[in-house]
Amino acid sequence: ILDTTNVTKIHMERIDYKCEIEEDFIVLHSECRLLNGPFHSNFKVYNKRLIRQRVSDGSCSTNIEMFYGVEWIKFCLFSQQIETRTKDDTFTDCGYYRDYVID
Repeated sequence: ILDTTNVTKIHMERIDYKCEIEEDFIVLHSECRLLNGPFHSNFKVYNKRLIRQRVSDGSCSTNIEMFYGVEWIKFCLFSQQIETRTKDDTFTDCGYYRDYVID
């Protein structure tokens, strides 16, 4: 049995910005950072989503492009693992977002 009584919950802050370029074109930008836990002051993660949706002749098409980046504030021994995890999580989120839009 795993004892989790002394485990600290990791908290994350996410700031979202929305910019509507045209009626059918939106840019969503997010900045994420850890508020506590290991490496909490070492990096920030940025995500940008470009969403274009067109409706014509009764059909709808949606194009979603997702970008991500990691800003290193301090040296971190585990930077490669963090960058790999960030990339993998971004691809997973893209699939969730696609499924949400399609449904």
